[in-house]
Amino acid sequence: MSGANIVHSGYGLRCEKLDKPLNLGWGLDNSAVLHWPGELPTGWLCDALDQIFIAAPQLSAVVLPWSEWCEEPQALTLFGQVQSDIIHRSAFWQLPLWLSSPANRASGKMVFDAEREIYFPQRPPRPQGEVYRRYDPRIRRMLSFRIADPVSDAERFTRWMNDPRVEYFWEQSGSLEVQIAYLERQLTSKHAFP
Repeated sequence: MSGANIVHSGYGLRCEKLDKPLNLGWGLDNSAVLHWPGELPTGWLCDALDQIFIAAPQLSAVVLPWSEWCEEPQALTLFGQVQSDIIHRSAFWQLPLWLSSPANRASGKMVFDAEREIYFPQRPPRPQGEVYRRYDPRIRRMLSFRIADPVSDAERFTRWMNDPRVEYFWEQSGSLEVQIAYLERQLTSKHAFP
């Protein structure tokens, strides 16, 4: 379940999680001002902004007035990421908010590949488990992705890859054994992961 659950209500938007209407001031420039609603549950602000931008596709930005939000840790984190108290739609969806854990960053070290006789940046460690999580207000469900596991996912993956619509694009249909081998190759590849 989302930390916000924003819905249309009468002439505005309402947060079912907080059980109150959102105090949004609508601007003539396709922006809105979101006034601080009071104490917030963890993760509420990003979920709310995500859902506001979906519920009001004409919005170009949401302003979180600094004077109202300056004590809210969630807002301060967001301000630090966008360097402003104006959250533009295009900038918001470029933020790494979908990451379920801190991003694996490259170390900055260079590695020499003797076979190709070149140096290249060392890749960050391979992610494990869940790598993406986001609430989708259209279907009112949480969507998440995790790294595939050949033992527990092979049958489901085989059904998926053998579906005619999927096979048409991926051209990767085959038996359970073929799919297990494919998953294992992907898990050991330096260039991709399933």
